Amino acid sequence: MAVLSIESKKTKLSNRSLSDQGLIDIELFKNIAESLGPSIYLKEASNFDFTEVELKRIKDNFLIQKLKLKESKDLDKNFETATQEFINSKFKKERVYFYYFLVKRFNKEKVYQNQSTEEVSDKNELNRIIGSFKKAEKLRKKNNEDILTDFGQRFIENQKDLDQDIFEIVDKNFSSLF
Repeated sequence: MAVLSIESKKTKLSNRSLSDQGLIDIELFKNIAESLGPSIYLKEASNFDFTEVELKRIKDNFLIQKLKLKESKDLDKNFETATQEFINSKFKKERVYFYYFLVKRFNKEKVYQNQSTEEVSDKNELNRIIGSFKKAEKLRKKNNEDILTDFGQRFIENQKDLDQDIFEIVDKNFSSLF
């Protein structure tokens, strides 16, 4: 299946020719592909039929929920027109291309262009939280070491006192046996 490889950001030849022709914004395409998840790499999930049920699901879940378009007759008409344009276009008839086409057709690029900065912000926040947990863990370990050291020192001091008491009791009660 010819889809962008998310890790390497390399495209297959057919994608490059579309990009070279100015038909695909690679960063936008990559963000859309990432949002669709790993299922786009499965042949049965990447290709789809333009059935009425499938198109309704795309309209409800993608156009209305993800792209925040309002349900209306105008949306239905524009979606039907966009679908026909996509079917007649040079784009591969795969889900990620169709979603890309819809994003461009409805001018909703901002939904995915802001995704990169939000993800970076989320990753920075996550790293900050992880860092604070690591610092807390180091402090906890240090405190545990200090507690153990204090316990050990108190135990040794108490043991010295206890040893003396034991020695006196043994000497007093059992010296006749020796």
